[in-house]
Amino acid sequence: MQSPTNALRGFLRAVDLIPYLAVLAVPLAWAAWVMGLGGNATREEVEASLWLKGYLATLLFVPAMIACGVLEWLTHRFVWPRARIAIRLFRWVHVLIVFGPVIAFAALLALPASWRPF
Repeated sequence: MQSPTNALRGFLRAVDLIPYLAVLAVPLAWAAWVMGLGGNATREEVEASLWLKGYLATLLFVPAMIACGVLEWLTHRFVWPRARIAIRLFRWVHVLIVFGPVIAFAALLALPASWRPF
């Protein structure tokens, strides 16, 4: 039987794979961000909005995940635990920036009609 500590370590390793598997959902997130800005917005309004920041984060998601993977491999190889923590934190923040609004919108649509604010 496996000890609880080893089982928890295995679970955390599996959870660490989520940002790398999220690369497969980038086309969906990109499409959601592209369709997110409707109407006749001026260039200044677009640049000042959070939409542009989310769109740029989506475009940079795959290169950032590649860089995180390489850097995490190097930190594992050279045993730099603090650098590994910083890389994991950056990776999860990037995932939340890209996929957070999309997931929140889908969750909002799943609510019953009487609970929706719109």
